[in-house]
Amino acid sequence: MRKDYPVTTLCKALEVSRSGYNAFVARPQKPLTERDQIDIAAIQSLYDFTGGTIGAKRIAGELKANFSHVINHKRVSRLMGEMNIKSKIRRKKTHSVKSDDLAGWVYPNLLKRDFNALLPNRKWVTDLSEINPLSLG
Repeated sequence: MRKDYPVTTLCKALEVSRSGYNAFVARPQKPLTERDQIDIAAIQSLYDFTGGTIGAKRIAGELKANFSHVINHKRVSRLMGEMNIKSKIRRKKTHSVKSDDLAGWVYPNLLKRDFNALLPNRKWVTDLSEINPLSLG
């Protein structure tokens, strides 16, 4: 992007100072330690095995439970950020109710429009026409 736009324009768009940007560019990249390389290999293999649907906390738990590889979830999260991998967020399942299924069932008419009762609390009725069954699903 620096080839297409001046640095000052990019810094204004990202709301960072030019000196901060230049310090970031000049900052040396941290070399990976042997432990980092081992952790990255373990994280990447577990991430690939699950198809990318597993996050940092579950990766840390799986490594500890199944592989006796103790690692903090914050470290896993940082290493995943350095590796540019993120877990896939699964959509919640939606349950839909078809109106054809709702209209197919009619309760039997037990009162046959005889609303007079000999004693109190013998016949109870209500009106359900204001309840939308499609909004309950």
